[in-house]
Amino acid sequence: MRYNPTLGEQSNGFDKQFGFGYAFFISPSFGFGTGLEFAFYSAELKLKNYEMSYDAKDLDEKVDFRFHSNISNYTEEQNAVMLQVPIMLQLQTGIGYYVMAGVKAAIPLSGSSSGKGDLINSGYYEEENCEYYISDCKGEPQNGENRWGSRAFGSFKGKRTESQEKFKKAWFVSMEMGKKWRFEDGLSLYTGVYFDYGLNNILKRKKIEELPRMVEYNSENPPNFAMNGIFNSQWEQNQNPQAFVTKIMPMAIGIKVKLALGQGVDYFAKRDEEERLSIAEVRRLEAEKQLLELNLARSEAAEKELKERETERLAAAEKLLQEARIVYEKALNDQLDAARTADVARLAAEKAQMEQEVVLLATDNSNAEVEAEPKTEPKTEPDTTHISGEWVIQVAVVLQESRAESMLNSLKQKGFNAYYKKVVNPGKLTGTYYRVRIGYFNRMRDAEDFAKTKLQSYGSWWLDKTENDIK
Repeated sequence: MRYNPTLGEQSNGFDKQFGFGYAFFISPSFGFGTGLEFAFYSAELKLKNYEMSYDAKDLDEKVDFRFHSNISNYTEEQNAVMLQVPIMLQLQTGIGYYVMAGVKAAIPLSGSSSGKGDLINSGYYEEENCEYYISDCKGEPQNGENRWGSRAFGSFKGKRTESQEKFKKAWFVSMEMGKKWRFEDGLSLYTGVYFDYGLNNILKRKKIEELPRMVEYNSENPPNFAMNGIFNSQWEQNQNPQAFVTKIMPMAIGIKVKLALGQGVDYFAKRDEEERLSIAEVRRLEAEKQLLELNLARSEAAEKELKERETERLAAAEKLLQEARIVYEKALNDQLDAARTADVARLAAEKAQMEQEVVLLATDNSNAEVEAEPKTEPKTEPDTTHISGEWVIQVAVVLQESRAESMLNSLKQKGFNAYYKKVVNPGKLTGTYYRVRIGYFNRMRDAEDFAKTKLQSYGSWWLDKTENDIK
């Protein structure tokens, strides 16, 4: 309890604080703290020698006199208990050092003072020109026990004083720093030094003129004189009243030990670990995404290239097909021309033979009728294929339906179960075509064997599914 007395010497005491608090960290290094603390403050005043004198009234003698009091070896202890609420900011490093700073509001719970000293009280009566207890004046004992002992005069060794003090609320600026010792998850020990500096005067007092003297004579009951503590008393210097104490500014400096329970930085360690894992997962997913995008780009490029190659291949195939169609039609035309030439040659031969026969008949004058058996081409035995099946043999694709009908008739004359189908824009081709086919076969092998044995002299062929007739 820091103050500067106008008389005597003041010294500070050794006291204590205890309490509990709560710290909330918004990061591993920075947080806020509050709590409740019970703080004990004390001080001591020593007054070696002080003499005071003032006018008093002797009601028994009905006279006024001068009351004198000499105080020596007086010691007084003052105490205060306060409930403090800190509001602190805390900063701590990764290696365990911490610093706290903030303010504290303190509510006084109790205050007291107790003193002890030696007194010598006496009274000077001007009418008798005698100061009782100092001199015998009328031949009575010096200590005045017979007549003046009841006047509060005399020597009082070890006179004690007790009083209750009232204080005002206090405000402090506070700082603390030290070392944090971490034992395990959720358990740490803080050790450091702290400093609380009071900002306001906590002394509740009256006006100086209203304060009683340190030793107050009781005219109604002189032996029961009052002795007051220095916080609530005055003294005079050249008839000028002064307070012993005008201002009290509490202050504390000392060592603090705190046991910390709870998550503390472990929470941030776990959170940081989760964040690191989350970041690693995000990076992994981003890497996978980039890889997928790269693979997708490669796939799209490959697909594009494949489509371009397929387009080129189809264009080349279409060109080859057009050229093959031209060659095929030319060959077919050549075949028909050759057939016509052969027919003409056969008919010419038959005509020549018939003319020769007529000449022979005319020459021989024979009336016999010669029957000429007409020559006929050998006919292929009819094939007994099924009327339905999964496989067919395609023997031609032509541009004109009349040519398809001609080929169909030719195949049927040879005994084949032939038919043709009209197809529009097949695949990459454009236009109308006619497919000439022989059916039907349940198995691909049956169709292939049939073609190899029955169509060797016909020309090219290939196998296909019946369901693709018009696709």
